Amino acid sequence: MKIVRIQIISLVVLSCMTRGSFCGEEATIDDSLRSRVELFLSAWLVDRNVDHAIRFFHPTAFSNPFVFSESCVGGVDTDSKNAAEKRIRRFLKNFRPKQKVEAVRGLLVLNDDLLEPGVKPMNSPVEDGYYLFSAEKSGTNEDWAEQEDFKYLKEHVDLSRSVVCVVGIRFDRDAVGYIYAIWHKDDDLWTIVHANLFCM
Repeated sequence: MKIVRIQIISLVVLSCMTRGSFCGEEATIDDSLRSRVELFLSAWLVDRNVDHAIRFFHPTAFSNPFVFSESCVGGVDTDSKNAAEKRIRRFLKNFRPKQKVEAVRGLLVLNDDLLEPGVKPMNSPVEDGYYLFSAEKSGTNEDWAEQEDFKYLKEHVDLSRSVVCVVGIRFDRDAVGYIYAIWHKDDDLWTIVHANLFCM
């Protein structure tokens, strides 16, 4: 089976995987976040509606120079007008199952190799089909605290009100990919402020 391999290179996700002492301990989640995640995945993967799925992104994401900026996303544009929105739309359009599906759950893939020993997600991945990690205190990881994407997010997003969602998706019978999205709660509504595909 062909797998889009995982490279733990990114800010908050890396902190959760290497600093298990604060993953899933500081922040809390509720059913509203799970509902938003599932609605987004359904709009994107089942309905295949890019215009609907893109509404789950916070306005901050459309000026985020690092959103879906990994080279494996393909055709990365960082300079033109509305570059971030173009990258988001390109990803939502190109990274969907080749065949139509009736439900999201059949597409979701868990991979505990994503987790360092002793690290516990905030949710129940077996029940939800994906992993949730707290983004709080992420700046304590010296290995990546100076990376540009983290600096940008720290300046523009209150990470204490944010949660990282890691989702494995079966795009095709022989291809599985993993994405992460940072969901931020603003005025009681969860939206995506940053997202990328794990590449290697």
